[in-house]
Amino acid sequence: MMSKTITDVNNVVKILLNDSGSHFDKNIVDTFLKIPLDKVIEVFLTESHISFENNDKEILKNLEIQKVDAQDNLKQAQEELTQLLTDISSELNLGNQNSIIREQREKIAKLKEEAIGAVITAPIGGTVTTLNKIAGEKITPNEDLAILQPEGKGFSMSFAVTPEQAKKVTVGEQAEIQNSWFYNDISATLVGIRPDPESNGTKKLLVFDVKGDVQAGQSVSVSIGQRSANYDLLVPNSAVREDNNGKFILMVEAKNSPLGNRYIATRVDVEVLGSDDNKTAISAPLYGYEYVITTATQPVEAGKQVRLAEN
Repeated sequence: MMSKTITDVNNVVKILLNDSGSHFDKNIVDTFLKIPLDKVIEVFLTESHISFENNDKEILKNLEIQKVDAQDNLKQAQEELTQLLTDISSELNLGNQNSIIREQREKIAKLKEEAIGAVITAPIGGTVTTLNKIAGEKITPNEDLAILQPEGKGFSMSFAVTPEQAKKVTVGEQAEIQNSWFYNDISATLVGIRPDPESNGTKKLLVFDVKGDVQAGQSVSVSIGQRSANYDLLVPNSAVREDNNGKFILMVEAKNSPLGNRYIATRVDVEVLGSDDNKTAISAPLYGYEYVITTATQPVEAGKQVRLAEN
């Protein structure tokens, strides 16, 4: 009777292992299988009013080993199932990616086919002033294929100047056309002063609206700002100094002494009439042949003795 009970228990364990997760709740089966077989057998025997025999312990030991092996086999089977599902999912994803790649290749092939003999049209009418590509050349995204001068929109020109030069002109100012005898009825008006994108902010860009008998791409020389004039006194920009009393220069004045000539820095107040990048026109009580201090190796002040640099 004992052997039959053990066989019945063994059959129950096999049924639970085989149908775990399908007919039986997996969590409940796992919990049941954690119970030692001798305890399970005792319950069966108690229900059947049967007691243990001495040789039954060896049988129970073998069944316990079989149960552990069965659990290991189940765990391995579950791991193999998980890996199989992962592999199937990877295959499906790879197949999906291959499908996307195939569709993109078809689109590229279609675009290439449509590009042969394609015609590019401008949204507005005008004259092509610059053509950057010829037939057969490739073009990259955001690259200018051509530059178009719109009809009836006039022309513009621009050039870069220093910030100091830009301060001397104002928007709306009319530029003077150089060699105007060569040009027919041309005018240029300053319409904008903006940072020059090609100089990293170190220069300003003057933009002009050009009207008259001009053609796209034509070069026009203009002059704007302070007009050139003939000045009696011109000094290097570095010679002009300024303090609370105004602008001045330091002139070198020679004085006789028992030891020879001594050279003294003498202040001369000036009025600035104009300047460019290098020279400054001044008005001052000078003759024009005096020595003016432009640079010094040490700080120099009016009334101090100086020494002339050797040429």
